[in-house]
Amino acid sequence: MFRVNRIPTIRQLQLFSSLVETQSVSKTAELMFIAQPSVSIQLKKLAELLGVELYHQQGKKMVITEAGHAVY
Repeated sequence: MFRVNRIPTIRQLQLFSSLVETQSVSKTAELMFIAQPSVSIQLKKLAELLGVELYHQQGKKMVITEAGHAVY
């Protein structure tokens, strides 16, 4: 299911876990004490690393994909 060329960092996995729990990139950034753009960049890198879409936005709602749930 996943194509892993490298191993994700613990920080990337923590950020994604927080995203699933909060359903918000900005809340994740606040909880993890980093800037929102940094969260977005790390989540994008994680998705690229795994070769899957982990989530997408529908309006203001965050939707975790099936692959995202598997990673979580």
